[in-house]
Amino acid sequence: MAGLLTIAMAAGVISEVTGAALAELLAATMPDPNWTPTVMGPSLAAQAGLPPVTPEQVQTALGYWKTKPYKSAVLNLKLA
Repeated sequence: MAGLLTIAMAAGVISEVTGAALAELLAATMPDPNWTPTVMGPSLAAQAGLPPVTPEQVQTALGYWKTKPYKSAVLNLKLA
């Protein structure tokens, strides 16, 4: 996480003051040994009946997002 703060500060996404404040808060936190990045159960999209999206579709949508308005990217994304 500290690495992400450094990247964000270097990119100008957050100020050095904000980065320092966040680093201080991060240093004061205690890791939870029971934490897991896994979300149990189906995703909200799966619950809504939407099919899975492939990594290629995500990359295509991101490519459209960089060159066209967001609305175009959404309209051009074809679900599997």
